[in-house]
Formats: sequence, C-alpha cells, structure tokens
Amino acid sequence: MTDDRPAVLFDWGDTLVVIPGMLNAPDAHLACAREVYQRDYAASIAARSRPLDVERFIAVYFAAAKHQIKRSAETLREHNFQDRLRMTLAECGAEGALDDAEIDAFAHALSMQVLSQARLIDGAAEAVQRLTRRFRLGLLSNYPMPAVVLGTLERFGMDDAFSRVTISGEMGWMKPHARAYEALLDGFVREPARAVFVGDNLENDVIGPKRLGLKTAWYAPGKSTPDEPAIDFHAHTLGEVVEWCEQSLL
Repeated sequence: MTDDRPAVLFDWGDTLVVIPGMLNAPDAHLACAREVYQRDYAASIAARSRPLDVERFIAVYFAAAKHQIKRSAETLREHNFQDRLRMTLAECGAEGALDDAEIDAFAHALSMQVLSQARLIDGAAEAVQRLTRRFRLGLLSNYPMPAVVLGTLERFGMDDAFSRVTISGEMGWMKPHARAYEALLDGFVREPARAVFVGDNLENDVIGPKRLGLKTAWYAPGKSTPDEPAIDFHAHTLGEVVEWCEQSLL
C-alpha cells in the first residue's frame, strides 16, 4: 500500500542533536581530534617521518578545517575528514606518513569520537516518536561524515523513525543547493504543500525549502522572529513543531 501521509522533513545538527562541530563548538571538536591523534597516531607518525607535536598538529588541522569549510560554503560541495587529515599531515611535513587505509581509519576514529560527545536536543526523541504516528519522516543533513549522522540516530533510538535520510557527505551537495533538497524529495514528496521542513538555519532550512514549495518551521528557541516571509512557523520547542504540523498538515 502506498503511504500517502504528509511528510515532516528535519534538519539534523542543532535541530535534533548537538555535536562538537567546527562551526558550533570548535574547541570541543579540536579536543576530539587531539584525543584521537595522541591515542592512536602520534607514535606511528613519529616512527615513519618525524615527531609531530600534538599542538602543531591541532593548529594546522584547525586551519585546514577552516579552509575546507570556507570552500564548501562557496561551492556547496561537501568536504571530508580524510582530505582534512591529508592536508594537515602535508603541511606538517609528514605527507605519506599514513597510507590511505590508515587515513580512513583515522577519519572513522575521529567520527566516533565526535559521535561519543553528541547530545540530544531537548524533546527531540519525543517529538519524533509522536510525529511517526501520523507522518512520514525524512532527514536532510549538511555533514561530511555520514557515520556521525547515522550513529546519532541509532544511539538515540531514532533510526527507525526516518523513511529517508540524505546526507551531504554521501551525495556531495550541501544545502541550500537545490540538488540537496531534490535528493531528499525525489520519489518521497509528491506534493510539496503537504510537507514541512524543520530546521534551525534560515537559509538552509527555511528559505531553501520554501523555494521548492515546502512549508517551513524555523526552530529557533529564544530568538525573535525576523521579517522573513519564508517562515511559516517559528517554533521555540520541538513540541510546538509537533502541534503545528498536526494543525497545518492534517
């Protein structure tokens, strides 16, 4: 049987979960990188090239991350942790100290360290559980490492709730590029007016989806409502999102 229920489409970071990301918590993210580097890779790199002080590694890693993020914002093409680590080692004079498999393992270990520090937004699990009773749920995330996104959904018991999960680190395009939304919507949302996009970022989660005809719920606790016609609803809690979806989509 075809599921023709309306759809609720979520952003991920700072809407459902909070992680130690370079944009919202750079010090916490760098602490994750420092932990993995010291624990697993400093000795190997020193044995193969030359000792690389952890603070030098972190300073160069920070600069590489900022460069990647700036470039991604300009092109709307997603980057990844592997290239960030390669850039860091090359700048530190340790290019080739880790082979491709080791770089992949380093990136995965860093992803798992970030995942271990994730926390759930207040009310997220309850809102998702309630919405699944009457809506189809989708998720569209800008994040370079899909394992972190998928891992948080599993860790917080939300992985079965989403019929479709689309991540920029898998498909390559980031919000607010139209291809990012299309990857989520294609074959999933036939009538944009019967779907709402929920997220915290005005450009990515409100203005972008509105261009495609979706309803929008801006999740921004404690903020004043700006003069932005693309906002259909300003939610201060995820519980308010649930109530509004039930009123406006059913």
